[in-house]
Amino acid sequence: MRTSGQLFFGVLVILFGVILLVANVVKVDLWTVCWPTFLILLGVWLIARPRIERSFPNTHILLIGDYDQAGVWQVASREHWSFVGDYDLDMLQANIPSGETHLRYFGFVHEIKLITPPDVGVSVSSTSFVSEVRLFGEKHESFFFPLEQTSTGYAAAERKIRIECFGFVTTVKARTITASTPS
Repeated sequence: MRTSGQLFFGVLVILFGVILLVANVVKVDLWTVCWPTFLILLGVWLIARPRIERSFPNTHILLIGDYDQAGVWQVASREHWSFVGDYDLDMLQANIPSGETHLRYFGFVHEIKLITPPDVGVSVSSTSFVSEVRLFGEKHESFFFPLEQTSTGYAAAERKIRIECFGFVTTVKARTITASTPS
């Protein structure tokens, strides 16, 4: 599934480049066309959003804002779509199922902060123009290339969280807290 996200954003970047090239060749002011088109699409999206969320119950759509999840909750595979999103996921008391749970993030700019119990494996894949991943104290950065990082012992972990990000700027910060560590 990671390949389809890379394909989607690759085609999106190519399409944007072709539009800019054509606009320069035919001497069209792209701003006068794109701004009204953006506003029209934004209006259509705001009207259609409730129907989309009902059709795909494991999809969360957020234009701009925060998404916080803490306490006792059920972790399940889910897609998050946003233009600018800040996601705080505290999984210390959450019910994380056995096996691999996929969390996918699509958007322009997103920051994901994740707190997990020590026995949960975490894998992060970011296909973004600019990516920064801090996975349990190790910092990794990428500019224009996909970034993939996996926690130590991920393959052997019974419970796994797989985070896949697709966007322009992505920041993922994952840390673990044990019972003896103060929050």
